[in-house]
Amino acid sequence: SGKYGEFVNARVDSCYADPWIIAQAKVNKLKLITQEKHSASPNTKNCKIPNICEDSSIDVQCLDLWELAVERGWTFHVR
Repeated sequence: SGKYGEFVNARVDSCYADPWIIAQAKVNKLKLITQEKHSASPNTKNCKIPNICEDSSIDVQCLDLWELAVERGWTFHVR
């Protein structure tokens, strides 16, 4: 989508994987796990992975590590 051009091209001069990770998750119908938090910035160049994933035109489920643990039913025991 042209809407996120600034996000995609934000760091073309360095290794920047976020757009490609989101694309792989969408194409392969995968959930994306990240510890990034939503950005309140209206500038799409400053978007975070959760902002992009929740866009209805992208529609990728995005979880943080805690949400993944709950979804999978993981339990942790302290010794």
